[in-house]
Amino acid sequence: MQSKVVVVSPNGDVISVSLQQTGPGRYHAELDAVETGAWLVNIAFQDSDGSVTGRIPTAVTVPYP
Repeated sequence: MQSKVVVVSPNGDVISVSLQQTGPGRYHAELDAVETGAWLVNIAFQDSDGSVTGRIPTAVTVPYP
């Protein structure tokens, strides 16, 4: 299964992130979240034809130091 991840930083920058499947139903990605605030994360799962089969929108908050 292919996947596409787009992250929006607290200042509005859009970042594409590589998401690797590590096992059945398990995925791994890393991002240096150096800015404090809310990061929006949108994950789209695609089949072999590139059609979207599922989406996960979420947010991650990096607290102020």
